[in-house]
Amino acid sequence: MGSRFFVETGFSVSDSDGVRFLSEFDRFGGVGAVGYPASRRFTWDGFTVQVFQRVIFQWRPESHSVAFVNVFDRLHEAGYDDWLASVRQTPPPGSFADAGLSWDAAAALRLRVLDRDPAIKHAYFDVVGDPIQANGLPVSDIVDFGNHVALRSQRVVFQRWKVGVPWARAGQVTVALGGDIAKEAGILPDRAALVPETAPSHSFAASIVIDPGHGGAESGAARDVPVLIEKDVTLDIARRLAVLLRGLGHRVTLTRTADAEVNVPALDRNGDRRIDVDDDLQARVDIANDADADLFVSLHSNGGPPALRGVATYYCADCTDSTRHRSLAVTVQSAAVEAVRPYGGGAFGAGVYDEAGLGKPYGHLFVIGPKTPRVARPNRAEAQALVEMLFVSNAADAALLARSDVRGSLAEALARAVEAYLSERR
Repeated sequence: MGSRFFVETGFSVSDSDGVRFLSEFDRFGGVGAVGYPASRRFTWDGFTVQVFQRVIFQWRPESHSVAFVNVFDRLHEAGYDDWLASVRQTPPPGSFADAGLSWDAAAALRLRVLDRDPAIKHAYFDVVGDPIQANGLPVSDIVDFGNHVALRSQRVVFQRWKVGVPWARAGQVTVALGGDIAKEAGILPDRAALVPETAPSHSFAASIVIDPGHGGAESGAARDVPVLIEKDVTLDIARRLAVLLRGLGHRVTLTRTADAEVNVPALDRNGDRRIDVDDDLQARVDIANDADADLFVSLHSNGGPPALRGVATYYCADCTDSTRHRSLAVTVQSAAVEAVRPYGGGAFGAGVYDEAGLGKPYGHLFVIGPKTPRVARPNRAEAQALVEMLFVSNAADAALLARSDVRGSLAEALARAVEAYLSERR
């Protein structure tokens, strides 16, 4: 996918003109690592750059990769230290006895300042990917500002709050975002690049419901090595997928956005005079129906005998418009298999199946099946599929599911599958 628009900020990220900002954005960990895009592309000091909330991308053609601009070094050079102290409660740069040291030795010396505050140290290292790449090296001591203490690094500022404030509780560490502060300070040379774009029109805009399987007390498949729980895997991939699909102009609903049951408050939603997991499943179907879903995709990761592995996708052959359900399932399966193949994954013994073969109560899966004594209100989405993204119970598959890049590839693949299905439908 060569371009992605983010409705959250009004900017897109792309790989156009050989400047692979979108690919690098995904490689670094996406929104969770660098934030949302906060500008269009522009030229700064002869380089193509783009502002994200946390960092500023700089395209380095000699390495065909992105480097991060040291925003707080640039602010220091531009004479903004007093402004940062008064407006952003940011410490000035300190002095480190690192002259003449190798880069590794100098980095180790600067990182030792983190030992003075365990909470800030934890926040510094608790990032997606390389913490030095994400944050830059510390450039100040830890300074007490009264209601908080702060550490300045090359790209972000960490603040641990000693008292509760409207945006943080006592003891919490917040991160001042370098890209946003550079915009606020006015040091960026192209003001026009900071004007949000017009959202791209999308001829196949659809209502899409993504169902991250399990949640709360229902953990799904799990294992200890690597530590992996199905409910966490499905939620992570669902969140990534939602960002991608929204960027393409679709209206996306997640049946859950946190590690929690969906049936809240706990009600007898299918009318069988008891409250159990069936009511949680009915709540998910009701969300899809309330959203007037065009597509419904339920995300799972399989469990079973240790030797079983691979991707499998299910559809309901007994449901109305089963041809559409199968078409979506085939498209999802093909895309998911191709996503994991470069990492050593694949279909193996799995494939595309009629869900009736699973032998569930009354012969069908709940969320994509027809009305049964369990299902009071069946899913009305015109195309529905349930995908089992590898086996948590298989060591090789689990090693893949534990990787952020594999999860990102699966989310990308599912987004492509949705687009492919919608293109054929229209």
